[in-house]
Amino acid sequence: MNTIKELFKRSLQEFDNGNIVKSKELAEKIIFLYDATEGYYALGLIYAVQEQWEKSIINCLKVFEIAPNIVDNLNRLGISFCQLGNIHKGLFFFSLGSDLGDKYCIENYNYWIKKN
Repeated sequence: MNTIKELFKRSLQEFDNGNIVKSKELAEKIIFLYDATEGYYALGLIYAVQEQWEKSIINCLKVFEIAPNIVDNLNRLGISFCQLGNIHKGLFFFSLGSDLGDKYCIENYNYWIKKN
């Protein structure tokens, strides 16, 4: 049986192995079967890597609604908003991650604040 945990683990493994298509299929299966946050998390990651910023934001915001303290999701939201030119909103998400002590959010906050 495919549990959320098993499908999520497989999706991330496929992603790590460079099989983005299979990773995406598994993430979409999680959403279809369970409408679970894990599926949106994986899709947010996939779309960010593909630089599909709007789709990344849609999926990452769904994760943020349920689990607002996942720092790599906050970082991904910050990057996605900044890439689309909404620096203020991106800095907001970086600052949330920075408050949780995430070094990548801190680095990205400092980068974008100087760039702006």
